[in-house]
Amino acid sequence: MFMYVQHKDRRRMRTRLSVPCLLLLSLSLNACGIISYRPGPSEFPLAAKREGLIRFYFHTGTVQDPKATDNSLPREAAILQETLERNAGFAAAILSTPPTPGLHVNAYITNKEPSPSSKFFCTLSFFTFTVLPCYSDTEGLLVQYDILIDQQFKKSYRFPIEKTQVLWIGLIPVSWINAFTITRISAFEATIHEFIKAGQADGLLPTLPAEGQ
Repeated sequence: MFMYVQHKDRRRMRTRLSVPCLLLLSLSLNACGIISYRPGPSEFPLAAKREGLIRFYFHTGTVQDPKATDNSLPREAAILQETLERNAGFAAAILSTPPTPGLHVNAYITNKEPSPSSKFFCTLSFFTFTVLPCYSDTEGLLVQYDILIDQQFKKSYRFPIEKTQVLWIGLIPVSWINAFTITRISAFEATIHEFIKAGQADGLLPTLPAEGQ
């Protein structure tokens, strides 16, 4: 019994140590790379007034634990909510599980896997602590917005997000460049702007005057 408890304690200790070690390794490898996303940031004017309601749901692609006390949505969901209110001109964008009556948007983000060759060389670079360089421009994301009106599907809009990364230990002195590259969040926000413009052009989203007009 004593040996079993001792073995269990050692296993817990190894687990506790492995998490910080993996985090430190991840941060170290990030310092060896330059990562950027497309599309770039886009300008979208604020709505001069806000009216009406829109409900939306953000699909994270993961199954949440019903017993968990914190099932918070990702940052992208908050950005979508804010943009629908500030730029599309809705009085309130309400997070709601579909289906719901009225105007409703379902948003999805799915990962686009890198090509087999990019995956192989970047995995090899990872295990050599980026001594061997890696370049990848085939990985990315696909953002999809579905518009439903009174629980009836109307149209889907899809926007790709492209990811470009270079990993190499020699990039550590210039890793500060990442402070000026386009982030995943900025690229995602640009897709929201394009979605709103497309939805307004199709007459599925209301068009309100922008500030200054």
